[in-house]
Amino acid sequence: MRLFIFGATGTIGRATLSVAADLGIDVVGLGAHSNWRKLLEAAERCGAHILHIVDETAAESLRRASKKAQIFTGSPEEAIAAADADIVVNAVSGAAGLTFSLAALKTPVKRLALANKESLVMAGEFIMEQARRKKTEILPIDSEHASLFLLLSKLSLKDVDEIIITASGGPFLRRKDLNNITPEEALAHPVWNMGRRISVDSATMLNKVFEVVEAHILFGVGYERIKVLVHPEGVVHGGVRLRDGTVVLHSAAADMRFAIQQALCYPDIGRARYGVFELAGAFHFEEPDVRRFLALEALEDLRSGARAGYRVALNAADEVAVAAFLNRRLPFSAIPHIALSLARRFSSAPVRSPQEALHLDQTVRNQALSEVEKWSR
Repeated sequence: MRLFIFGATGTIGRATLSVAADLGIDVVGLGAHSNWRKLLEAAERCGAHILHIVDETAAESLRRASKKAQIFTGSPEEAIAAADADIVVNAVSGAAGLTFSLAALKTPVKRLALANKESLVMAGEFIMEQARRKKTEILPIDSEHASLFLLLSKLSLKDVDEIIITASGGPFLRRKDLNNITPEEALAHPVWNMGRRISVDSATMLNKVFEVVEAHILFGVGYERIKVLVHPEGVVHGGVRLRDGTVVLHSAAADMRFAIQQALCYPDIGRARYGVFELAGAFHFEEPDVRRFLALEALEDLRSGARAGYRVALNAADEVAVAAFLNRRLPFSAIPHIALSLARRFSSAPVRSPQEALHLDQTVRNQALSEVEKWSR
């Protein structure tokens, strides 16, 4: 098995390197945006000789620092081909990750392990069609979708009435006042150790909206058959309600390495390396409060027929709003307002190709920046 990891210097990328080392997998290529020092350090530890870096200035620094590595910028598929990779892990954050998913599907890789949910939110139908055409497996690196993937690999979808995605509720599940929240508070997730954007998205619950879209695309299940439940303990990650009324749940410790190991080992089950989940203790489930978490209004929009333009705009506006919040230019409570308003504005925008998705993404970002300025005055 020959593994190429894009987003290798981020949270999921580093965890993937750890799992690959535990499994004895040959890491042949690594990619990053601009952090050439961390990329080179990771390459020296794992022995990867094919490196891809987006930023041209960083690439020059990397070339001066490394005499052994073959360094690529620009087209990711050239780096994948040079590495002769079997599996590509896309751990790139945000809309930028779509380019790497598309690149992987232009090569003969056998499996795309996908942590970048934006690929499916923005151009999921195209991604899945390309994967079917190329006979490339797509496995999710995401605790909820890894749980659902495992359950649905053992069950027939025709026997499933509903799939269940759980949400911890984030750091503000019980907090009454959501008006004066600081970035530090939003980043302090009570269960998971995650990247900055996904931590904020978890706090607003927009992350759960994106996960519903991801499940809809990955498993071909209608939005009306996907249920979100708040589960503060964060140990049940997903479940299915069968047509006979029974419910099957999947539980594991809150460690992304479980999902990564599954994506790399499937169809085999890896050994217990990352903590054994103990059943003792109570599980709590509750319906999410849409009045508290305004972002969840997007679920009703999707169930009412919002089109692909809605999904692209929701993601683009959210990325801009979260960045502004983290830079203390926007109040936390404004994030879902901006994301929803722009998603609804562009709901009918045509998205007939990934290129149109990327073009719309940029258009929405420009308008989102204008909205941020209005809130900042």
